[in-house]
Amino acid sequence: MTETLELLSALGDGLITGRALREAGLNSDRINQCVRQGLLRRVRPSVYVTEAVWATLWPEQRHRLLVRATLLLAERDWVVSHLSAAAMHGLPTIGEWPSTVHVSDADALGGASSRHVTVHRGAPWAEIVVIGGILVTSLERTLADVAATEPLDRSLAVLDAAFRAARLDAGEVAAARGVPWRSAELRAVQDAAEVVVRDRVNAELERVAPRRGYRRAEFAIAFASGLAGSVGESLTRVRFQEHGFEIPELQVTFERSDGGEADVDFYWRGVRKAGEFDGRFKYTRGAVVGPGQDPGEIVYQEKLREDALRPQLRSMTRWVWDLVLPPLAFLRFTREAGVPLAQPVRHRRSAQRPGERAAG
Repeated sequence: MTETLELLSALGDGLITGRALREAGLNSDRINQCVRQGLLRRVRPSVYVTEAVWATLWPEQRHRLLVRATLLLAERDWVVSHLSAAAMHGLPTIGEWPSTVHVSDADALGGASSRHVTVHRGAPWAEIVVIGGILVTSLERTLADVAATEPLDRSLAVLDAAFRAARLDAGEVAAARGVPWRSAELRAVQDAAEVVVRDRVNAELERVAPRRGYRRAEFAIAFASGLAGSVGESLTRVRFQEHGFEIPELQVTFERSDGGEADVDFYWRGVRKAGEFDGRFKYTRGAVVGPGQDPGEIVYQEKLREDALRPQLRSMTRWVWDLVLPPLAFLRFTREAGVPLAQPVRHRRSAQRPGERAAG
């Protein structure tokens, strides 16, 4: 049975329809039994995924699968939008993904939403791209929509990831042309690429001009930075903003005392303090810890790196998901750790974008 399900999953690119199961000889009772036994997961009526495949997927990949499953049942070609479009573009966010698929239709009438589809109405038509055979709002429209409709912790994770991808793509192209990887020239190329994407998102926001969330979107787009290295770093920056702390510089480069260079996630230049977000997954998930690598050795190397940086710092503080997720816990932690407050606090709603200077 397992081999049959694996074959059907491969043929359906991860999805298995009830029809495919029946054609393989499984009746309704047998299909339900597979669900109860943990071999199959029902993602939509008569659409399934094997639990083995489901367990390997990141949250945004699971939502992307949900989008595909939902549209298999749709009676029309929807344009996927908002957070669902973010998933289709491969962008992460904070918190649970929607249980419905978000779509846009400028001409939809009231009541167009259903149990599985949330319809956004009234906005101008968007530029459409095709991803995996599915109609999706363009990256710029997706980012503008998310920034206008989602709270900052969710939208910033999406925006940071999109800007980060633009920087990485530009860096890889420049490096292929012979530009040294950690040079000022390559950093300038990456900065320019991020500016281009930001300008396009702002232009799309102005074109759409949402009746709600325009100012929120403006702030999120301005605050976003492709230098944020992960979703956890994005959430950390939101916490600094919410609690009135000084917004640190991101990915500042230091010369190590044992030779070479190293970057720190956050740096407060005025007090020579560094901060690091340590997502626990970086030491345990196979995508980071390769075959034969010892997570303990990776932790040890991180300690050596930190020791090599300490002569240039007055203090260095690390935190993990368990600290940054609860706002009150992180507020207490950062106060005790000596993270500086913004000056003056009343200006923190227009927080500066993190600088990019190397530490001197």
